[in-house]
Amino acid sequence: MPSSFIAKLTHNATALVAALSQTQTNVTTHNNIANPADGTSLHWHGFLQQGSQWEDGVPAVSQCPIPPGGSFTYSFKANLYGTSWYHSHYSAQYAGGLWGPLVVHGPQHEPYDIDLGPIAVSDWYHDNYFTILAGIVGTDKSRIRPSSDNNLINGKMNFDCATVGNGTSCTNNAGLSTFKFTSGKRIRLRLINTSAAAIQKFSIDNHTMTVIANDFVPIEPYNTTIVTLAVGQRTDVVVTANGKPTDAVWMRSTISSGECTEPAKQPYAVATIYYENANISAVPRSTPHVDTTDPCRNDDLSGTVPYYSITPDTPATTIDISMSFGFNATGNFVWYMNNSTYRGNYNNPLLLLAAAGNTSYPYDPEWNIYNVGTNSSIRLYVENTTPTSHPMHLHGHNIDWAAYSNSATVGQIDSGL
Repeated sequence: MPSSFIAKLTHNATALVAALSQTQTNVTTHNNIANPADGTSLHWHGFLQQGSQWEDGVPAVSQCPIPPGGSFTYSFKANLYGTSWYHSHYSAQYAGGLWGPLVVHGPQHEPYDIDLGPIAVSDWYHDNYFTILAGIVGTDKSRIRPSSDNNLINGKMNFDCATVGNGTSCTNNAGLSTFKFTSGKRIRLRLINTSAAAIQKFSIDNHTMTVIANDFVPIEPYNTTIVTLAVGQRTDVVVTANGKPTDAVWMRSTISSGECTEPAKQPYAVATIYYENANISAVPRSTPHVDTTDPCRNDDLSGTVPYYSITPDTPATTIDISMSFGFNATGNFVWYMNNSTYRGNYNNPLLLLAAAGNTSYPYDPEWNIYNVGTNSSIRLYVENTTPTSHPMHLHGHNIDWAAYSNSATVGQIDSGL
């Protein structure tokens, strides 16, 4: 289905893009970013882009950036269904609010009565994205791990403006997101962690959630009171509204705390849930669930069983990837994969070069290209050697999660999705 999108920066969730499974989706993006003007692109998170790799939205890989004042129409097939999001893949723009929810409607494997729609949880920084990025990759060690200023549910959360010291405009008691529950109904919530850095712990006071999907994968339903969401992760849940018609309760999302996570000055986000006859001016008095989950890892993968299981092929090849960080020769903070940083060229996207038969990439090895030839299946062994947690997102592919370990010891693994 066709739609139009104007690229701008805001702390509120931007336009919802919705599609039907297996339909062609066309989205025209207009780059109106100003003060200062900048390039941009949009990545359609989780889509396979089979036969449309150039629509993936990654500058220097699948396309050139959309220039200031320019437009570009993305056209791709919605070949998976469920909950996702789209976001800028240029610089750190999505940390400045350049993102939006995305829903692909498809078959229903778990019954529910009401679709409450996307619920995005996100850390928020008062500094603009360019200032944050310059600090992270700079030489001042005090700025490479900035603290977020607030935590938001669907773009909202109150904040004490007296704590703002950098001249950022601020409104005290700006308001909370509000949702309606109807007694006895089964309600679907589409959770999305759109944070720049934060692991989020989501819960609803006095209610149990039934998890029915992770990312674009329907799973065998299981119950929980707290859902862990890594950056970019989506989880669909169904909640039975078992409260009284006059109830009011808190919805919560808390930025996970621990040495392995990113710092946050105000990690608590809340939203109000009012039942059909509740006093909507009343402040909920509900109390949170006790959180015993691990602050640094996903919820137990052993309970995550695909609803439609597919036996993976025997891997034709294995690629080992070691993640690390450090300071380069100029004193700038950089990340490494297999001891190499990444450098792209916005004027020569990799797909364009490859399509022209040019595989003599001028920035080798810094473009970190692995040629797997005609191998039909690949096993990735990824080791995070850093003290902080780190999400991984593989563009254009579904994966089978074969094993997970809290250490490099192969014997300590959890089987999962």
